Amino acid sequence: MIWCVGVKKLDKLGVNGIYKTSLRMFISRKVINIIMSPTVFRYKGYRFFFFSREEKRIHIHVSSGKGEAKFWLEPSVSLVQNYKLSPKDLRYIQKIIKERKDEIKDSWKKHFHG
Repeated sequence: MIWCVGVKKLDKLGVNGIYKTSLRMFISRKVINIIMSPTVFRYKGYRFFFFSREEKRIHIHVSSGKGEAKFWLEPSVSLVQNYKLSPKDLRYIQKIIKERKDEIKDSWKKHFHG
């Protein structure tokens, strides 16, 4: 429903092509985030979360107004993907993940293994 409303509003505004496709994906992703991505914690403007239906290897997603990233937790904390976060932000986030690694792993086990 949110998807359709968003697309109809785009049509009224004359938005088409790649911009409409991008907004559809954005709207869809936001709906999926609400339903399927539990927040582990928030810290200084960063949201640390999982996607419920993703790969089995332990990892954490991080988002902020600046961008998004994904980190493996094992065998060591390491960057997998980055979208728009600066190297300084990534170092800071990686430090937070290392400090709270046990908490993240406990949340992962509770979420995925009940």
